[in-house]
Amino acid sequence: MTTKETQSITHESSLVVRIGSVQIEIRPGFDQRLLKEVVQSLEEPC
Repeated sequence: MTTKETQSITHESSLVVRIGSVQIEIRPGFDQRLLKEVVQSLEEPC
């Protein structure tokens, strides 16, 4: 898993998390529990 910080056109800070070929952009105010569940489901073998 890799991360990188980006800025959108509105200059709002965000964080991009990459897991395999999936990329998730996280912005301020995100739901931490939902992100954890998404990451866990992406890490599970198919």
